[in-house]
Amino acid sequence: MDLKMLYNPFYGSEKLNPEEGETKEIGLNTRIDDKTTFSAHYFRTDSDNLIGFNNVT
Repeated sequence: MDLKMLYNPFYGSEKLNPEEGETKEIGLNTRIDDKTTFSAHYFRTDSDNLIGFNNVT
């Protein structure tokens, strides 16, 4: 990406900190018998310094 565009007043600022995040996931799949399976999954995502876009301005 062109740095002129990255720090253009319409697209960003040199003073912006990058977004940070963390994702955790765990899952379990098991076959109980020939006709039955069991699945359980957990997902969690945390983020800081979100950078959004406002298409109105």
